[in-house]
Amino acid sequence: MNKMTKKNRNILTVSNLIFALVFCVNFSVKAETHTDEIYGWKHKLQKQIKELKRQNEMQQQSIDELKALLGCVVKIDNDFIIEGCNLHVRNALGQTDSTDETGNVIIGYNEDISIGDGSQRTGSHNLIMGVDHRYTSYGTIVHGTGHSTSVQNAAAIGGAHNRPHNFGAVIIGGSENFVSASQSVVIGGSFNDAGGASSVVVGGQSNSTFSFGSLVAGGNGNEADGGDSAVFGGQGNQAMAGWSVVVGGQGNAAWGEHSTVTGGRNRSVNGPYDWRAGTLFETE
Repeated sequence: MNKMTKKNRNILTVSNLIFALVFCVNFSVKAETHTDEIYGWKHKLQKQIKELKRQNEMQQQSIDELKALLGCVVKIDNDFIIEGCNLHVRNALGQTDSTDETGNVIIGYNEDISIGDGSQRTGSHNLIMGVDHRYTSYGTIVHGTGHSTSVQNAAAIGGAHNRPHNFGAVIIGGSENFVSASQSVVIGGSFNDAGGASSVVVGGQSNSTFSFGSLVAGGNGNEADGGDSAVFGGQGNQAMAGWSVVVGGQGNAAWGEHSTVTGGRNRSVNGPYDWRAGTLFETE
C-alpha cells in the first residue's frame, strides 16, 4: 500500500513538472510573440508620427505663405478690406486685349435672361453689373439692363438696352440708344444715335449726329450733319453744314457754314453766315 502511494506520488510529481515545463514554454513563446507585435506597433507609430510631423511642417509653411500673400487683406465682420496693395483681375492669356470669357469683375448674379447659351459673353477684363448683358470685347463698363458692347473701352452706364458699339463710346442712361462712332456719347433719351466721331446727343428721342464734334440736345428727330454743328431742341431740324446751328422750331435747316436758324417752322438758310428766325407769333 505504501509502495503504491509512493509510486503515485512520483507519477504526480513528474506530471506536475511536465505541466509546468509546457506552461513555461507556452508562456515564453506567447511573450516573445507579443513582444514582436509590440515592436511592430511601435515602429508603425513612429513612422506615423514622423509623417504627421512632416505634414504639419508643410501645413505651417503653407499657412505662413498664405499670411504673407494676404497680408493686406483684413476681415471685419462681413467685410473684406484690401489695404496697402492692388487687386489685379486677369484672364491668364498674357495681355489686356485678349478675351476668353474670364478675367471679368462681375457684381451680382449676372442673370442671362434672353441670351440663353452665353455665346455673347466672351469678353475679358470688363466690369459687369446688372442683368442680361452682352459683352464680347475688353475694357468695358456695363451697368443696367440688357446692354450690348462689342468693342473695347466702351461703356453703358444705367438705363436699358443701350449699345455703345465703337471704340471709346459711352451711353449714360436712357433706353435703346446707339453709339456707332468712336469716342462719342449719348446721355439719356431714347432711340438716339451718335454717329459722328467725338459727337454728343443729349436727351430727346430719335436724334442723330453724323459728323465730327456735332451735337444734338433735346427735341425729336433732329440731325446734326455738319462738322461741329449743333441742334438745340425742336423737331425735325437739321444742321447740315460745318459750324451751323438750329435752335428750336420744326423742320428748320441750316445749309451754309456758320449759318443759324432760330425758331419758326420749315425755315432754312443756304449761304455761309446766314441767319433766319421765326416770327414772334409763328403760325406757318
